[in-house]
Amino acid sequence: MATRPNRINIDLGPYKGAWLAYCKANGVTPNQAFRQIVAKLTTQDVVAAHREPASEHGPRSRKIIRLTAAESDYVSSCAKLQGLSDNRWIVALIRARMEGVPQLGAAELEMLGRSNLILLGIARQLNRLAANTTMSASANSAELVTTLRALRHQFTKHVETISSLLASNLARWGRA
Repeated sequence: MATRPNRINIDLGPYKGAWLAYCKANGVTPNQAFRQIVAKLTTQDVVAAHREPASEHGPRSRKIIRLTAAESDYVSSCAKLQGLSDNRWIVALIRARMEGVPQLGAAELEMLGRSNLILLGIARQLNRLAANTTMSASANSAELVTTLRALRHQFTKHVETISSLLASNLARWGRA
């Protein structure tokens, strides 16, 4: 019997039962699952090379997807957990895949906002310490003032970075 050039025969040995169970649990045939593995392994670099950054601006296209009840429930629960609508959660998933970075949900945005408020309070306290220390005439106080000002600068820079991140994320998810 002649072999076909696009066929692969593999002896799975002790993995056969687990493989069949995996395929059944994921609703795919063993052939489909194997093709997915091969596609993932062979096209990953090609997709990454042609990936363009996601943009919040520009024309949008509508896609209609059909989900099973279980899939729909899963999307809804994930979206709710992150404080997003179903559509926004799906878009975040796509953008995370495109850009290779996670998208922030409502909880993360809130945590970053609180973090910024705390850091701003610390920066104000450092500024007061620096001002009080400046009034002291000792040589050590000059070094302390320099250190406090450097810390304040680092805090301020961090707050600006996080504020920029929050603003861009809000712009991404906000309705324009």
